[in-house]
Amino acid sequence: MNTMKSISYKLSATAISLGLLFTMNVNAGTNPPVIDEYFDGFSGEFVVHTDYDQIYGFAVANDTAIDSFIFIPPSNTILTGWQTAIVSDVDWDAGFLFDDGFGSSITSWETPDTSLLPFSSWSDGASQAIVYWAGDGIKPLSPYSSTGGFMFEAGFSASPFLVFGDGFVPGGEVTNEISSVPLPAAVWLFGSALIGLFGFVRRR
Repeated sequence: MNTMKSISYKLSATAISLGLLFTMNVNAGTNPPVIDEYFDGFSGEFVVHTDYDQIYGFAVANDTAIDSFIFIPPSNTILTGWQTAIVSDVDWDAGFLFDDGFGSSITSWETPDTSLLPFSSWSDGASQAIVYWAGDGIKPLSPYSSTGGFMFEAGFSASPFLVFGDGFVPGGEVTNEISSVPLPAAVWLFGSALIGLFGFVRRR
């Protein structure tokens, strides 16, 4: 009898562990990136929140942008070597060259071929975008991180954005509030963990 209880306890503990483990794995890399925008009517900053994967760059459609730059505070040099440009719809559709800031092509990560994704398909009618990207050999934005310092000057705030890693990543709308995305698979797996926990407690 004690042997059966021991086996039962072990199975319940295993169910709990597996349920929680799979829940974490389902969450990892499934929430799309979120970009917060802080805009004062003339200048602004984008803050990127991601648990999707490594992010090598992103583009934000904005017809009124006149300048963009990277702000690197002394306490955080993570954006050293990142590049930025304002790219027109024509240049995007022709295949924008992501260079290292010195006119040379990037070889350390697979830059997206923008000509394969028409500008009009994601820009919501805009004719240009502010684009930020990691230079050659520069670290991308890490999963489970929030990174600001992506500055711009514009007449109006922005909205549609597109993220790219090694290739394109689903984008969305720039927001001032971080919104959660339902994860049914994660919910079901977490539920199985709770059932296992209930069974474990009940047997005790």
